Amino acid sequence: MIHFNYPEAFEYLMAHKEVYTLREHQKAEGIHLLVSKLFLVPTERFVRLSFEKFVRKRDELKAYLSKSGYGTVEAWVKAAHGAPFLHYVILLDKDYAGGESLVPQGKFLREGVRNVWEEVVR
Repeated sequence: MIHFNYPEAFEYLMAHKEVYTLREHQKAEGIHLLVSKLFLVPTERFVRLSFEKFVRKRDELKAYLSKSGYGTVEAWVKAAHGAPFLHYVILLDKDYAGGESLVPQGKFLREGVRNVWEEVVR
C-alpha cells in the first residue's frame, strides 16, 4: 500500500500515470494498492513501484523534478519532510486485474536514515 495525500504528487500521478516520490523508508518494489484521501470517490487503483535511489544531496533531485508534481526541489523536499528514499511510481490501468501479488502492507527494505538526510538538507 502506498499513500498519496499531497495534491501535487497525486494530481501529477493521475494526469501523467507516473511520478517520482520521496519516502521516509525504502519501500518494497512491486504492485501496491494506491490510497489517497484526495480520491473524490473511493476506488481501488494499483501502482507499480520501483526504488530509484537514496538521495544524499538536494541537487540529485533536479533530474527527477519535472516528474514530481512540484515546481522546485525545495517545495518537494519540504512536502516530503526531508524523506531521502526516491521511488518511481506508475499508475496501472483501471482494469488491472492482478496477476502479480500485492506487496504486503508495511514492508520496507530499509528503515529511514533521517540523521544522514537531516545533515544534507540543512
